[in-house]
Amino acid sequence: GGAGFGLRLGVQGKYWLKLIEGLGITLSSDFFFNGVNSDIKQVFENMEEYFEDEGDELDISTPKYLNNDYMVGVNYEYGFGDNFGVYAQFGVGVNMRFITDYREELNYSSGFSLYYDFKMSFAYTIGIGAVIGNRLVVGVDFFNLGAGKVEGYDHHKSQQFHFSKITPKFLTFNVGVRF
Repeated sequence: GGAGFGLRLGVQGKYWLKLIEGLGITLSSDFFFNGVNSDIKQVFENMEEYFEDEGDELDISTPKYLNNDYMVGVNYEYGFGDNFGVYAQFGVGVNMRFITDYREELNYSSGFSLYYDFKMSFAYTIGIGAVIGNRLVVGVDFFNLGAGKVEGYDHHKSQQFHFSKITPKFLTFNVGVRF
């Protein structure tokens, strides 16, 4: 399933290395929450319309994506005077995926459900940005949060099946405050 717009909240700690000015080691954790993108929503809406036109009722729930990553990385910051600087960073770690189940029921008696793999996966991030006035941070980050399986269960046939694989990738625009 394709991810749509959502919310990202995160915290990052930095330990400055004294060997190279501007270089630091980072520890971070981010939480992502979003629904499916408009293309996937349209597929669900088309399915509902098709079954309604056939005289059937369709009860559908679309998944919500929850990801929580923990990363360690490096950050390099270069200052252009006291009030402006730029930075670049890279981090690696793990992601924990918490995705709500997708459920589709036709006439409330048959249907199928999709279940997502909640195991941890390898994750990484890269980012660039600016520091304004030593407090305000504005940037862009790319997150690849690893792969997970999507398994299904057909309630009508009482049978489990492999549906697909997801690889959550996010491009985020950030505004943060240093303290």
